[in-house]
Amino acid sequence: MRRIKWSLSLISLFILMSFITVTTAQTEDRRTGVVDDENPFVEIQFTVPQDGSLLNLELNAISGDLDTLLYLVDRDGNILAENDDRVSGKDTNSFIEFPQADAGRYLVIVTRYGVVDGTSSGEFELIINISQGEAVATLNYDVSDEALADAGYPDMEVRPRSDWTVIAYYGGDNNLEPSLEVDFKEFEVGGGTGDGINVILFLDRSPDFSVDNGDWTGARVFEVQSDATGEGVTVPPVLDSPPVADLGDVNSGDGETFAQYLVWALKHYPADNYIITFGSHGAAWEGVSRDDSEGQDLISLPEMREAFRLAQEFAGVEKFDVVINDACLMASIEYFDVVSSFFDYAIASPEIVVDPAHDMSVLLATIRAQIENPQLQIGERLINKYMDEDILRRPGSDVAFLNSNLIQLDTYDDLTIAINNFAEVIKTSPAVYSTLLGRARSNAYVYSGFLGDDALVDLGALMRQIIFLANPAINADLIEAAQGVLNALQASVLYARGGGQVATQTSTYQSIYFPSSSQAFNPEYLVETYLPGWGSMLRAYYNAVTPQVWSLGESVYRFHPPIAPKVTITSIYPTNELSNVNPLSISQQIVGRNIAFTNFTVDQFQQDGTTLRLLSQRILTPVVINGVFQQINSWNSGVDITEIVFDVTLPFITDG
Repeated sequence: MRRIKWSLSLISLFILMSFITVTTAQTEDRRTGVVDDENPFVEIQFTVPQDGSLLNLELNAISGDLDTLLYLVDRDGNILAENDDRVSGKDTNSFIEFPQADAGRYLVIVTRYGVVDGTSSGEFELIINISQGEAVATLNYDVSDEALADAGYPDMEVRPRSDWTVIAYYGGDNNLEPSLEVDFKEFEVGGGTGDGINVILFLDRSPDFSVDNGDWTGARVFEVQSDATGEGVTVPPVLDSPPVADLGDVNSGDGETFAQYLVWALKHYPADNYIITFGSHGAAWEGVSRDDSEGQDLISLPEMREAFRLAQEFAGVEKFDVVINDACLMASIEYFDVVSSFFDYAIASPEIVVDPAHDMSVLLATIRAQIENPQLQIGERLINKYMDEDILRRPGSDVAFLNSNLIQLDTYDDLTIAINNFAEVIKTSPAVYSTLLGRARSNAYVYSGFLGDDALVDLGALMRQIIFLANPAINADLIEAAQGVLNALQASVLYARGGGQVATQTSTYQSIYFPSSSQAFNPEYLVETYLPGWGSMLRAYYNAVTPQVWSLGESVYRFHPPIAPKVTITSIYPTNELSNVNPLSISQQIVGRNIAFTNFTVDQFQQDGTTLRLLSQRILTPVVINGVFQQINSWNSGVDITEIVFDVTLPFITDG
């Protein structure tokens, strides 16, 4: 028996019947019109001139009782975004914000709730605003001397320039408060400030989780001193260092709080080398340092970038040395992309980080050893201590999933270029690649999958799946792009360790955002990260596999005429020797609209030039009607996979 698999991909092609043209020479255009029973919707076409643009569509009712409804549609007829009420229960006007829009033609559908069956009517005004460049609000952090004094920082004498300054930012206004006190103590046990090292530490405490060390709350800043009790790291620890500043209640998940602390520390503790370390909850591309008293606020990637920019500018350094992340999930492509502009090296894990995380006493001991290539040695020793000792104290089998790595960040420009190249290949034909990309996504390693999460996949594992699944004869450009990403990833890893389970899946230990479904995708990703190519690729992929097509069904307003089907062979496997073990598998894509029916035929060419019809079979869709499985002549919208199997009787016996 030989098997032919046929993938049916129905992507509705968009043809306009009538439209209003919006001139895009201006950044803003206003249009008015009427929605009523005679004209239940109005189509407005416009063009985005530049990739990465921000679209703001504002639809307001200006007369009658019009209850507006707004759609943004791509050139293939897929609904990209929709909005009924701008503020549910309060404002029935409609608003769509669509970041990182690709260049090209779009359509706005202005209509009413219920569309054809709706009852409201009236005049409307539509405002289309196209902004070019990054869709990120300008951050204006005040790090002046006056602002620092107002925040509670003392204007004390600047310390003599040292060899190293370690700046720790511990956002402990959450359930990690006791753990961060232990990390604080590790700095003291490691010797604290002295011998050419400054150790400055910001600690924001919670009112809920720890009563140790005076049970104070809010944020304080410390110049960490050597352990005075001689008891080492105990639980709970006894902290010996007195504070140099009491900042009171602050939001440690706010970028300005972080920026002010960095600038103050750099001003008063200058050094030849700098290490900045985070201790708190981390959330990959969403940010780090969660403050539960402030609605679980996090320092976002845009906030972090601005804080580091100000710090870099103030310190007058080309780059800081190392950023250490004692926070979960921070070995993230999106996060490393941001910090690569400001640091030479990063230490982080794409997985949860368990107590007691990276040992700060080992960090200080490594610096004090004055060894060659201290950054590399810092990474190796911290990772080895974590993997060989610390995580083994944790009961349970999840230690097999834990890992940590040292990243060389000057390779990240090459990596982001490679990621954008890969995304561009996918975006040339998302429908064609959707099945392959979906299979690769399903088989790639997922971080925190053992905890039920599935949004962060290992980028290296994903690229290996792409290379494994793609057909070299058909997908050579995609394989080349995936290999480019994999090569750049491997070049970025200086040292890495992982538990038995994760180590069998990957060696690069870096995650990227790729939820398993469009419903799970967070649109904030498109404005919070600096990988627009990846974000727009995800959006194109989701639209290809689960498109919502702008259509009014069987009503009289059927303005999508039939389109002649276009058939494309997307893959053939294997390309040489066939057997019962490796049966023939052919994937095809059909693009069209309002297809009545399709037959699948297989012909065999004869030596005399004629053909022999081996199979002719109607393509039917399996459904369950009233509990009974049936095959009906129906074509689903989106990507539909149908498998057709036919028997081939061999006319003679072969040796294979």
